[in-house]
Amino acid sequence: MTDMKKDIQPLKSERKAPAPEFLREEVALRHHFVKSAWPAPDVEAALKAFKEKQQKASGTTTSAETPIETSVDGSVAAVPSHQGVATPSPQGLSTPSRRGFALPSWVLSLSLAAAVIAAACVVGTYIYKEYRRGTQPPVAQVTPLNAVKLQTEQGQELALTDGALDYRTQTATAKVEQQVVQTPRRKDYKLTLEDGTEVWLNAESRLDFPSRFEGPEREVRLEGEAYFKVASDPSRPFVVRTDRVVTRVLGTEFNVRSYATEAPMVKLVKGSVQTTFVDAGNTQTLTPGQMVSLNAAGRLSIETVSTDDFTSWKDGYFSYDNRPLSEVMADLSRWYNIEVTFLNPTLENVRLRYACRRDGSLTDAIYLLNSLRVVKAELHSGRIVIR
Repeated sequence: MTDMKKDIQPLKSERKAPAPEFLREEVALRHHFVKSAWPAPDVEAALKAFKEKQQKASGTTTSAETPIETSVDGSVAAVPSHQGVATPSPQGLSTPSRRGFALPSWVLSLSLAAAVIAAACVVGTYIYKEYRRGTQPPVAQVTPLNAVKLQTEQGQELALTDGALDYRTQTATAKVEQQVVQTPRRKDYKLTLEDGTEVWLNAESRLDFPSRFEGPEREVRLEGEAYFKVASDPSRPFVVRTDRVVTRVLGTEFNVRSYATEAPMVKLVKGSVQTTFVDAGNTQTLTPGQMVSLNAAGRLSIETVSTDDFTSWKDGYFSYDNRPLSEVMADLSRWYNIEVTFLNPTLENVRLRYACRRDGSLTDAIYLLNSLRVVKAELHSGRIVIR
């Protein structure tokens, strides 16, 4: 341990350390997105410039060149003519006649563009119709290790390439199949279940669910962490099961966190939920802003916490209000796929307020953590060391 401390090199940064009074404001401001305004393109001006460019290209050929207009991309290719050698004309047409009936290249370009757009509309309409029939978004047949994966009941594994799964188009006659969506480290994913419930799945998590809910309950199974915005249905409770806790609701918004290496917890944003911890054997009813967790001794703990802690990760932020450092570092480890070592185990229980963007670099995350001046985080041999 002593040698390791000597080898650790502080993380280099060109930023200047901010003043303490600025840090409080900075931490508060990091809870919000930075929005960028993109100017709208001037379509008419761009089209006019395009026409003028094509017309100029069509009229600048010399007498020593024979312009050949193409119908592929509207460009003009100039082919040199050797002096004294006649250029053959198409049968039945003289060269002047052919040039007299040739359309300007920009017209050909616009015609081609119109044809491409029309074809795209036809293909798009077909894809939309198939999607309305229950077809899922595009998937890749080869599943990279860092891809969000969809596993079917038949055992097929597909990589979700873009978009978000939406099962609301499932018909009442469609066969019910069990589905699994699994996220790797550093990726999250949103999907909409057949009843309209929205689910945000955090990194290194897994959700098992049916393609269509049947029976008196809407039940899913979770490993890891997910935020649920449950569609209201008083006749059918929505149930989230993990290995250690069962959460039952009718229509609400809440967050369930149940990683194998951490204490399970349920956080409520809106409505009301009932939680039953398997190890504790009793049921707790939460109100908005409350969090219930189970510690290593098997005891339940109910806290009133900031709702930003529940929703920030799905909105693109890490945000913690008076949370233990062990929880913060567990999330950074999972997101950036890097191990964390505490040189002093008592630091795991240090509570702090911390926020940073999830799309930022690991260097930024460590710099912002050090700017709080509570602990010292350093990179050493491919891991984060806390001292």
